[in-house]
Amino acid sequence: EICFIIELVLMKGRTIIIILILITFSIFNFDWTESCQVNDIDKLTESLYIIHEPIIIANDSAFDLYGFPGEGTSENPYIIEGYNITTTDEFGIEIWNNSGIITKCFTIRNCLINALQTCIFVREMHPDSIVRIYDNQIISSEIPGQASRAIIFSSAGSVEIINNNCEIEASGIFTHLCSDILIESNEIYGLGVDTNIYFAVTVQSTNFTQIIGNNFFDSNVGSISVSSCSSGTIIKDNYYTGPYDRILISNCENIQVRNNTAYDSSNGLYLKDTKNCVVEKNFFLESDGSGIVLQSSDDILIHNNTIEKSDMYGIWIQAASENNITNNIFHRNSGWAIWITQNSNNNTVHHNKFINNNIDNTEVNLLSQSSDFGMKNSWYDASSEEGNYWSDWSGNGTYKLDGSAGSEDLYPLDSNLQLEKPTEKTNSASIWFLMSFFFYLTYRRKKGRKNRYNFS
Repeated sequence: EICFIIELVLMKGRTIIIILILITFSIFNFDWTESCQVNDIDKLTESLYIIHEPIIIANDSAFDLYGFPGEGTSENPYIIEGYNITTTDEFGIEIWNNSGIITKCFTIRNCLINALQTCIFVREMHPDSIVRIYDNQIISSEIPGQASRAIIFSSAGSVEIINNNCEIEASGIFTHLCSDILIESNEIYGLGVDTNIYFAVTVQSTNFTQIIGNNFFDSNVGSISVSSCSSGTIIKDNYYTGPYDRILISNCENIQVRNNTAYDSSNGLYLKDTKNCVVEKNFFLESDGSGIVLQSSDDILIHNNTIEKSDMYGIWIQAASENNITNNIFHRNSGWAIWITQNSNNNTVHHNKFINNNIDNTEVNLLSQSSDFGMKNSWYDASSEEGNYWSDWSGNGTYKLDGSAGSEDLYPLDSNLQLEKPTEKTNSASIWFLMSFFFYLTYRRKKGRKNRYNFS
């Protein structure tokens, strides 16, 4: 009976493999484009869009004049859907009340919008109004001398901008004086038509903003600029590639930057005049400048990031104090892994992993992997009496840092720290495919040995 069961398993092996593959497709849909950072957006084909003139909403009653379905409530918003709005006018969809505020809720979805300056322009919304912008194809051209934008929200609350594909000449998504904003799973291609530096996403004086899971490609513009925001902003799970600063945060408090991947940028993350932020589990690779720059920014926790192959420095600290840098990996950065400049004081650096940094240094007296020109900076954890791992430490004594401060790591670690390394985005479907392929090979191996069993 046992032999019969074994034979049955071997005979059914091919069926098992097929079932595993079908399960893989049903769960993950084999979204191979995910590994290339391309969303699988189910948009209408261009031929199915309804050609429509630019939409101008100047007051609440204008929604009914256009005959949009819905009632303008949160439960039953007006729906603007399925239109091809291609125009040489400045605006594709313009919604604002110049004599009051818009109180209605509305959704813009599955539209193709191509306007000369701004595709979707919304302002002066009631704080309780809910606006959703999703699954649109948005193309923003450029007026010479003016900054075009794909989407603008000003003085609005509760806005969701999800799963849009934006091709922009200058700026992408812009919010100002808003609250409760979700910008998620958008693809933004920045072309950059002049020497001005724009950003794919710009958030100004806007609190409780979440920028999650967006992809920024071919960006001759920066990726994310956040300024004058004081609470509730989260930037996570985004992918960036391009020549300018990927994330610029200025004059902010309480910002979280987590699980982002920045590749081949000017600086991976630039914080200026900012405090009380968390920078965690990010991956900064091959920056033309530095992986992270702190300028006049205090009380920043930089924890469990990986910074590799920067052309300048891993972290450049300029007039910044009271920052904690722990459990990070610095690998093969051309200059110092960490450069603490003058007027940067009381920073703490411990339990980091420094591997082969300062590799392009030609100065005879500048030999260490990091440097300290500030005051009262600590390169170890005093409570545990543990410092950092340095790949070039001799194994005896302290580890001396370059710089006028004369700093030392008093407790260098003599073993290679096992730190969790942040990883770039991966495709779960490929993992399941490999598992299925492994089962198939196992089945074939068993089949080849089948005649060795005696089932009589």
